[in-house]
Amino acid sequence: MILHHTGKPPKDPKSKSGWTSRDFSYEGMGSSDLTNWARAVMVLREFDENLFELKLPKRGRRAGAKDTMGNYTTSLWLKHAEQGICWEQVNAPTEEEKEEARSKPKHRTKPSIASDFDYEGFLKSAAGEHFTANQLVDRICKYQKCSERTARRSILPELKKQMSYETTFRTYTI
Repeated sequence: MILHHTGKPPKDPKSKSGWTSRDFSYEGMGSSDLTNWARAVMVLREFDENLFELKLPKRGRRAGAKDTMGNYTTSLWLKHAEQGICWEQVNAPTEEEKEEARSKPKHRTKPSIASDFDYEGFLKSAAGEHFTANQLVDRICKYQKCSERTARRSILPELKKQMSYETTFRTYTI
């Protein structure tokens, strides 16, 4: 099995709406050699943070995969299991759910995360507490559900402007 990353997502969210099942075999970008040498191709796509679609675009009909209703398919819907490290097969989303997911922005940029951050609410939630820089970053990540890198580079600099810095103890006081 060879795993390969996909290219950057297209700016137009509807750019793949007309794709056929075979078009997804080229999802691995980089080289057609990755697609053409393989006997079969599977593509795992994130639908949302909890739901994934496993597409079987090249020779997928021969795989004998079945959906939750027992029908043969080249597209399986999966989610992370509640217990253990495994996948669970689930029903495909409805057309309404698919349309709702298409309308949501998938990836937020660092500037948009920083501008959407509720600085006032965060400061109120941690009022009177003392943090080291690392503790503050951890708290931001939990509050905003963002990466450590985004917290350090985009949110923390602005947050520092709104707080006092205790140089003696190298802690931030909110």
